[in-house]
Amino acid sequence: MSKLLLQAISTSGRMSIDKFNATFDALCQLPGISTSEVDLNYVRRQTIRYLDSLGHCEFDFDSDRRQVFACPPVLVALPPYGLPKAVLTGARTPSMVRKMKDFVKGNRNSVSHSSKLQGSEHPLLPPAIYIEAVDHDHLQKVAQAAQIGCCLTAPAAWSLVNFSAGIEDVRYNLSYEDRADLDWLKRTFSANTLTFSKNHNTENVQGLVEYTNPKSQQKLHWIWDGNRAAEVDRDWGRDS
Repeated sequence: MSKLLLQAISTSGRMSIDKFNATFDALCQLPGISTSEVDLNYVRRQTIRYLDSLGHCEFDFDSDRRQVFACPPVLVALPPYGLPKAVLTGARTPSMVRKMKDFVKGNRNSVSHSSKLQGSEHPLLPPAIYIEAVDHDHLQKVAQAAQIGCCLTAPAAWSLVNFSAGIEDVRYNLSYEDRADLDWLKRTFSANTLTFSKNHNTENVQGLVEYTNPKSQQKLHWIWDGNRAAEVDRDWGRDS
């Protein structure tokens, strides 16, 4: 059941956010999907966050069309330990997965396939699909058999770290403006606990603050310095 949401997006290629929400709600009603004791809005927001972070989809909440796009399917390398290993990201259809499995089945001495379910608190996240092989050539052959892309020259995590700006670089490029605090649900980041918590001091909001749009439920992050604030992406940047 957990693979159905990504399959629906992959089959469409793109869909409106409203259609995504309707599909999400419909799948949550299926037998085997346990959501009776959780906040569905929270689960939906987390699912969107992870689908985007894992490279499966791109969500556009800013334009008038408000759409979700399936990313191209790619087999990407994982950090090396033992035999070469890769994980499948991007769009995913049953026929593509079947082609991968068929190739692995015909080359059992050189390649293996494994699938790992996500945590039960995220019932509509697709399982992680891993391919392990005796060498990178066989990983590439799996991608060719499934007619998908591959990126095996370096682990994706390494590429992301090298591409990401350092914290000092991000700080240098912040553009502070005089702003009024938003009358939205807000949480403030604590450097001590490394978590966001509800902010009860509405008179003096400082530091990194997460705001939740009451209509779209999308997150907005501002860094405050006195009465001035700069908009930031809380996920972008690394410790130098």
